[in-house]
Amino acid sequence: MVAERDGMLIIVEVRTRRTHGFGTAREAVDRRKLLQVRRVAEEYVARQRLFSMPLRLDVIAIEWQGKKPFLQHLQGVDFA
Repeated sequence: MVAERDGMLIIVEVRTRRTHGFGTAREAVDRRKLLQVRRVAEEYVARQRLFSMPLRLDVIAIEWQGKKPFLQHLQGVDFA
């Protein structure tokens, strides 16, 4: 997901988990995934010519607890 707020370009990676069989939603955004997101973000910036905008990576991790989602919004995650 791509967003803009207060002149900043925000790339948002969203992960959802219903069980922890493969780890938590937050754990799913590992170093490999962050590097992949970084490459996609750089491509997006180049294609849209947004070189002057500051860039931030956020992660939204959604864990389902029964029928109720628990959302965690991590702002300014390091691209690794």
